[in-house]
Amino acid sequence: MDVRRDLLDMPLVGGQDEEPMGRVDGVVASYAAGRPLRLLYVELGGSTLARRIHPRCERWIRALARRLSPSRGRVSRVRLSAIQTFGKQLHLKDEQTAWPALTWERWLRHKIVERIPGS
Repeated sequence: MDVRRDLLDMPLVGGQDEEPMGRVDGVVASYAAGRPLRLLYVELGGSTLARRIHPRCERWIRALARRLSPSRGRVSRVRLSAIQTFGKQLHLKDEQTAWPALTWERWLRHKIVERIPGS
């Protein structure tokens, strides 16, 4: 599996209504000498996406998110074992895993997107 191609930037949906939660911005893995790489989590969040660009950009986005976002800059992590299907979208098995990322998506929808004319 090529993680960059197969996981990064894939849409993640969860909850009863298959509500969009965002896209996979990062992957957390574990490595032990002499053993294969083991994927543990997928991360969602602007600071993780900014880290892919540059560490200084990540610090700036994290500071901004601490002041403005409902999650206070925390990154949402979802265990790979909580993902039910892999395909064009990643589907979560249960709704309880989805709530941290859904909080951000709902806040963004109600505070920003609904105020844009024609949205």
